[in-house]
Amino acid sequence: MDIDPDAPVQATRSVAIAAAPSLVWAVLADIQSWPNWNTDVRDVSVPNEVRPSATFSWRSGPGRITSTIAVVEPERELSWTGRTLGIHAVHVYRLQPWRGGTTAVLEESWTGLPTRLLRRRCQAMLNDALDSGLTRLKSAVENRSAAP
Repeated sequence: MDIDPDAPVQATRSVAIAAAPSLVWAVLADIQSWPNWNTDVRDVSVPNEVRPSATFSWRSGPGRITSTIAVVEPERELSWTGRTLGIHAVHVYRLQPWRGGTTAVLEESWTGLPTRLLRRRCQAMLNDALDSGLTRLKSAVENRSAAP
């Protein structure tokens, strides 16, 4: 899945994680546990199975987000779309093996009236969210892989 290339707000970030893609995937695909490692995520309601077309809801920032999973390729990609407060988001995590570890690439695009009216503010919010989300994912995975 690709983000919306015409979206007024979009960002791509990546981070090297010192763990195999299988370990990164185990943390990332456990949606119910996101609040344990990402303090921006709260109150997650997830489906029984992480699969395309499954929906989940969660809180991040000021609103509740309703998301629909689009792509599930274990150890490679987890993507979803979501809506909150007039914003439609496309969120894509890609995992790539790299030098005995994993490169996690995170891309997201936002469309909707708020993104056109408050483009700079929305762009700054998205940049910060992607940076902090990847930093927290890296920490959670590396701490987990270092545990005895």
